[in-house]
Amino acid sequence: MFQDYVFVIDANFPWGAREILPEITKTTGKPIRYVFDTHYHSAHTFGNSVFVDAGAAIVCSQDCANELAAKGPGAMIAILMPAKPVKEPPVKRPPEKDPPPREPPRREPPNPEPPVQEPPRQPPAEKPPPGEPPIQEPQT
Repeated sequence: MFQDYVFVIDANFPWGAREILPEITKTTGKPIRYVFDTHYHSAHTFGNSVFVDAGAAIVCSQDCANELAAKGPGAMIAILMPAKPVKEPPVKRPPEKDPPPREPPRREPPNPEPPVQEPPRQPPAEKPPPGEPPIQEPQT
């Protein structure tokens, strides 16, 4: 089965894939037909494009394909080396029209009437001690 071609397991990172391609060619004159990804981690899948450019087809298990689809090949890189925030260029906006003139704040005229004063409060009536009749105010 493998007498006619080379079967590579895990593509490595692109730099690793580019480094190993000439070594494989030195060892055998057979074409690299397949690269098998064992799982989705970037150290196993990022070099896939290098092998595809060399004529290989990428194959993997259904679980690996599902992980690649859900998490992407760079999921581990994103965890280990978060991307630096990209500084976005300033947004060019059309010049604004002059805003409508503002009305001056309204001021209430001073109140000519003096404030109404409440009469002083009377203290509450004293309550008789328990058992005594209530105190009655004289009527006028």
